[in-house]
Amino acid sequence: QRIALAATLRLHDGSAQAQAHRYIGRACSQLKDLDAAQDHLSRALELELQFGKPTAQASASLDLGHLQEQRGDVAGALKSAQLALSIYQSERYLLGEALAQNNVGWYHALQGNYPEALRWCRQALELCRQAGYTIGEGHSWDSLGFAHQHLGQSAQAATCYRRALDIYRQLSVRYEQA
Repeated sequence: QRIALAATLRLHDGSAQAQAHRYIGRACSQLKDLDAAQDHLSRALELELQFGKPTAQASASLDLGHLQEQRGDVAGALKSAQLALSIYQSERYLLGEALAQNNVGWYHALQGNYPEALRWCRQALELCRQAGYTIGEGHSWDSLGFAHQHLGQSAQAATCYRRALDIYRQLSVRYEQA
């Protein structure tokens, strides 16, 4: 991605630069280099606002939300997810809307607001089904399991986790299976 970024700089392609920054930021986030991730993801969002499509802006906002979660700023992550959701809804981008709804639900769960988490994650699950977004269904089932578990609803939590695991196995997504 650093090679891609260098190429986009030579080409003066702001939209492609934003995408390269996003992917570098995601990698840095996974490697726990949070300062570098912040720099790249912030730059990606700036460039998306200037050159990108609204759905790309929403995706960058979701990426920043994940980073905020890693930094312990769940309230900030929720705001980023809500911003992404409003953009996806205005663009009528169902798959993005489903992803953002699940993130909104997840961040509510992390804040201890489990009934609200259930509401958002159920909506996300339904949109994932409509969009044919199978891995998103898995993520939604996992989030639902987390909320049910923390509400003391063990049977519902186990059912949700099993459904998520079945989807991850079907898709051979080993990271999520673990």
